[in-house]
Amino acid sequence: MRGNSETVWVMVRADKKQILEELYHLQNCALALGEFYHQLASVYYDERWFWEEAVADQVNHARKIGQLVAMVATNEEHFLPGKYRVDMLRVFLDGVYENIKLINDRKLPRPAILRLCLEYEKSPIVAKPFDVVKSYEKSFYEFSENFEMEITTHSLRINAYVKGKLENK
Repeated sequence: MRGNSETVWVMVRADKKQILEELYHLQNCALALGEFYHQLASVYYDERWFWEEAVADQVNHARKIGQLVAMVATNEEHFLPGKYRVDMLRVFLDGVYENIKLINDRKLPRPAILRLCLEYEKSPIVAKPFDVVKSYEKSFYEFSENFEMEITTHSLRINAYVKGKLENK
């Protein structure tokens, strides 16, 4: 989000609490997706190196969200709640854990699992996690651009691999 870095919003206490709670849940979503990919590394042992790299990416994404927490906590007057609410993040999180259970119980066929990977990667929560807040702060804009490049690189790698597996089933 571009804008004047001198713009200051008045964040009421409730907004800060809401943003921090949303960031907490968002970080858990990144870690849950990492757990999902870890499950794939366990189930598809011959592909473990690929899936373990995806796990590492998700851990890094969670760390970046931690950096965003620090940005909000130290500059709260420059941030407002963004697009994601706690209930939405909880639904996403519950869905990921339900799918992990289904994979662990061997109740999902491989093509369905691979399609889930594609769905997760295009989910706004995964593709644009920085949209959890709004800010005109220059440092946030730079942060979100950098984070978006990391996410795009990760997502392109996942999508290419998964689509290749789906074509060669």
